[in-house]
Amino acid sequence: MALTSPMTLDPAAVQRRTVRLLSTAQLLSGVGNGATLSIGSLLAVQLSGSSAWAGSVTTILTLAGAVTALPLAGLAERRGRRSGLVTGLLAAMLGAIFMIVAAATGAFAVLLLGAALLGLGTASNLQARFAAVDLAAPEHRGRSLA
Repeated sequence: MALTSPMTLDPAAVQRRTVRLLSTAQLLSGVGNGATLSIGSLLAVQLSGSSAWAGSVTTILTLAGAVTALPLAGLAERRGRRSGLVTGLLAAMLGAIFMIVAAATGAFAVLLLGAALLGLGTASNLQARFAAVDLAAPEHRGRSLA
């Protein structure tokens, strides 16, 4: 039986792959978030029957992102950054599905629940920037954060 040496990872290659992956996730999340802000207001008015609710989706999305940022960060600290990011992004995907269901069924409460779940994606999207810095060389941390 031959002994094999442990595989060594090139930190620069891992950093490049990580930044590409996080950039793609942020791009998709950002597009979804932008669409939610504009279409969510229109849906809120249509489903509630009142223009007074036009800002409700944006408000719920923002509040949910703020309220869940620390619990997601705690999850990332306990189980690793990947767990925190994936949890938030999966919640956002579920939120997008809820918003589609709300539009199809006319359920205003489901629309607000979907917006809240999308807020977790917003929190994860912001935290992903810091994951990009983990393996960056000191002289490239600013670029990786951006």
